Amino acid sequence: MDKFYGLARFLSTEKRDDFYLELKRIEELIGQPLSKSAYVYPAYWFPTLTHYSARLIRDLGFKVSPDLKNERIRLIRI
Repeated sequence: MDKFYGLARFLSTEKRDDFYLELKRIEELIGQPLSKSAYVYPAYWFPTLTHYSARLIRDLGFKVSPDLKNERIRLIRI
Protein backbone atom coordinates (compact mmCIF):
# COMPACT_ATOMS: atom_id res chain seq x y z
CA MET A 1 0.00 0.00 0.00
CA ASP A 2 1.18 3.49 -0.82
CA LYS A 3 2.76 5.38 2.08
CA PHE A 4 0.56 8.41 1.46
CA TYR A 5 -2.75 6.56 1.00
CA GLY A 6 -4.21 7.98 4.23
CA LEU A 7 -3.35 11.52 3.21
CA ALA A 8 -4.82 10.99 -0.25
CA ARG A 9 -8.02 9.60 1.24
CA PHE A 10 -8.29 12.53 3.65
CA LEU A 11 -7.75 15.14 0.92
CA SER A 12 -10.07 13.46 -1.56
CA THR A 13 -12.97 13.87 0.88
CA GLU A 14 -12.01 17.33 2.16
CA LYS A 15 -14.71 19.95 1.59
CA ARG A 16 -12.81 23.06 2.68
CA ASP A 17 -11.14 25.20 0.03
CA ASP A 18 -8.55 26.80 2.30
CA PHE A 19 -7.26 25.27 5.54
CA TYR A 20 -4.16 24.42 7.57
CA LEU A 21 -2.94 20.89 8.16
CA GLU A 22 -0.49 20.22 10.97
CA LEU A 23 2.54 18.14 10.02
CA LYS A 24 1.83 15.87 12.99
CA ARG A 25 -1.66 15.24 11.57
CA ILE A 26 -0.11 14.26 8.24
CA GLU A 27 2.11 11.81 10.13
CA GLU A 28 -1.01 10.35 11.77
CA LEU A 29 -2.67 9.99 8.37
CA ILE A 30 0.32 8.22 6.81
CA GLY A 31 1.15 6.16 9.88
CA GLN A 32 4.80 7.17 10.10
CA PRO A 33 7.02 10.21 10.59
CA LEU A 34 7.67 12.62 7.77
CA SER A 35 11.27 13.12 6.80
CA LYS A 36 13.16 15.81 8.71
CA SER A 37 13.25 17.80 5.47
CA ALA A 38 9.47 18.26 5.68
CA TYR A 39 9.96 20.26 8.87
CA VAL A 40 12.95 22.29 7.67
CA TYR A 41 12.79 23.01 3.94
CA PRO A 42 9.81 24.72 2.30
CA ALA A 43 10.94 23.18 -1.01
CA TYR A 44 9.88 19.76 0.34
CA TRP A 45 6.27 20.87 -0.16
CA PHE A 46 6.62 21.89 -3.81
CA PRO A 47 5.95 19.27 -6.50
CA THR A 48 9.02 17.80 -8.20
CA LEU A 49 9.97 14.34 -9.36
CA THR A 50 11.44 13.55 -5.93
CA HIS A 51 8.73 15.17 -3.79
CA TYR A 52 5.98 12.61 -4.10
CA SER A 53 3.78 13.93 -1.29
CA ALA A 54 3.76 17.42 -2.82
CA ARG A 55 2.87 16.00 -6.24
CA LEU A 56 0.07 13.96 -4.70
CA ILE A 57 -1.35 17.04 -2.96
CA ARG A 58 -1.22 18.98 -6.23
CA ASP A 59 -2.80 16.13 -8.16
CA LEU A 60 -5.66 16.09 -5.64
CA GLY A 61 -6.33 19.75 -6.44
CA PHE A 62 -4.48 21.71 -3.77
CA LYS A 63 -1.69 24.25 -3.71
CA VAL A 64 0.60 24.16 -0.67
CA SER A 65 1.90 27.12 1.27
CA PRO A 66 4.32 25.86 3.95
CA ASP A 67 4.27 27.44 7.41
CA LEU A 68 7.16 25.49 8.89
CA LYS A 69 7.66 27.86 11.82
CA ASN A 70 4.30 26.60 13.08
CA GLU A 71 4.84 23.04 11.74
CA ARG A 72 1.91 23.13 9.36
CA ILE A 73 1.01 23.64 5.73
CA ARG A 74 -1.77 25.71 4.26
CA LEU A 75 -3.77 23.95 1.57
CA ILE A 76 -5.68 26.00 -1.00
CA ARG A 77 -7.93 24.33 -3.53
CA ILE A 78 -6.92 25.14 -7.10
